[in-house]
Amino acid sequence: MSTKTDSITHKENNAEFKPFKGFFKRLIFAFIIGIAFITPGLSGGVIAAAAGIYEPSVNAIVTMHKNFRKSFFYLLPIGIGAVSGVLIFSRILEQIIQSYETTLIFIFLGLVIGSIPAFIKEANSEGFKKIYAIPTVLTFALVMVIEKILSQPAFHNAAAELTLPMFIVCGIIMSLGIIIPGISSSFILMAMGIYNGLLSTINSWVDNVFSFIKGGFKGFGAFLASFDWASIFALGLSFAITSIIAIKLVDILFKRYHGVAYYSVFGFLLGSMVAAFPGFRGGIGTAIDIAAMAAAVAIGYFGMKLNGKVKD
Repeated sequence: MSTKTDSITHKENNAEFKPFKGFFKRLIFAFIIGIAFITPGLSGGVIAAAAGIYEPSVNAIVTMHKNFRKSFFYLLPIGIGAVSGVLIFSRILEQIIQSYETTLIFIFLGLVIGSIPAFIKEANSEGFKKIYAIPTVLTFALVMVIEKILSQPAFHNAAAELTLPMFIVCGIIMSLGIIIPGISSSFILMAMGIYNGLLSTINSWVDNVFSFIKGGFKGFGAFLASFDWASIFALGLSFAITSIIAIKLVDILFKRYHGVAYYSVFGFLLGSMVAAFPGFRGGIGTAIDIAAMAAAVAIGYFGMKLNGKVKD
């Protein structure tokens, strides 16, 4: 066989997923990923890549039609953890984002910083080349340009209306934020002025579900009528279509150009961290933020170490 074929086979083996090994670790990391997904400026995909579950997850999705059982049980804790993180933290985030947003971002920046050694180890698993600096710089610059564009007044509308087309846009952006590490969909949605509205809408849907459960599953008709099904369909369909296309492209990229792909993500990561940095508040607020970030760095680093991604 050709060298190229052997290389691709080796990369596929690197992304091999084991459905039952590390079940609870995937559950915990996925919970953190779900929280990061809805926190402006942060990327759940980066945490997934650093934790070593990004490539195997992509591989599990792409090969699900060949081995449904294996893929399903690998993805199950990731799905449960991520959805739980979003649903549980979305309500908390909506309530604290005004008062504690800065500290929250410092905490998640710390988690990301702590995961960088694991991320670099994964990126260099097939060797390091100096040329990898090019995709890093390019994607970093791209994030800076996008952040600059989105910071313009024309893109800020704190009360943007969530129309049906906007739900389609939300689905596309949310999908890209999950599939492509380094992209923060919540940051983009906030810059467009639709983040708070979408978060409130999702929370209202969750409240409807819990109210129905607490009510002993009575009033099923009223329960169904409480949802805007056209918006849900638009959001879900645009999310699904974008995900199918993006996941195929990402799978090819990571298998054939492992180092380039990871260092491109690293550029996104660095750019996102710079874009998300909220600045120092001064006084006791700064001390609290720095202490919170330092603790998060330690948690992120040692969490990855326990996951077997960083060695002494």
